[in-house]
Amino acid sequence: KHLRPYKGISLLGRDLYRLQCYFITHLAYILGGWGRINCKAQREMLNEEIVFLLLNMDTVIRMKDPELVGEFVQALHIFGFHDSHPIMERGHRFLLHSENKTCWAGARSTFYKRYHSAYCGIIGLSDFQFQKGRKMPQKWIDAFTSHAPSSNDEDSNEDE
Repeated sequence: KHLRPYKGISLLGRDLYRLQCYFITHLAYILGGWGRINCKAQREMLNEEIVFLLLNMDTVIRMKDPELVGEFVQALHIFGFHDSHPIMERGHRFLLHSENKTCWAGARSTFYKRYHSAYCGIIGLSDFQFQKGRKMPQKWIDAFTSHAPSSNDEDSNEDE
């Protein structure tokens, strides 16, 4: 019923860990309007996601996964981290060193894998600008900061 706290690769295994990573990066994308909204002001509310990304960048680099590295870098950009941050620099170095003639996915990969790997690598290396004045909608902030329903609430789904 609860996503937090997030778990490491040793507890989840590679496949579930990757899915959890994609959940976190795509949560950042949605909340950040796919890179249009700087979510730096919401760092406290999204602290668990940010800490996960920071602590797990080296894990996805060791996995040699350019898709996740690119998505981690972009998500950290959305949360207001600069390219000069040491973890961002490690992500950039990995992406630059892992690119080859066939891009990040390898020649024998499916079209989608080649496309998605290239897309993630490019977004991880891109220098994009946030739209001035754009903010995360207040109802989204409220949803994150509201308390979970108690077991006494009528809408509780504990019996399901």
